[in-house]
Amino acid sequence: MPLTYLAQGRSGIAWDVISGSLVVARLQKQRMTAGARRLGIEQWDWTFHLIVKPEGFLTRGSARSLDEAKAAVERLWQSWVHAAGLVDPGADQ
Repeated sequence: MPLTYLAQGRSGIAWDVISGSLVVARLQKQRMTAGARRLGIEQWDWTFHLIVKPEGFLTRGSARSLDEAKAAVERLWQSWVHAAGLVDPGADQ
């Protein structure tokens, strides 16, 4: 079940993570101090919006870049799909 990312607004600081037509998570850039911004430091939070989750499944976390946040969400989403017993039609069997 592949994920797509839809930017919310024009600022690029918030993204919905979508599987099919369902929003399963959100990525949000944290507000940083002026000093951190000058140094190029950023932090991204990610949060899943799942009602049912396997025991021990992380529903939120943070990463140092948008790409790292996406990678974490992708990895966790695949573990959720596996735990739910769903099959990705595009995956090699």
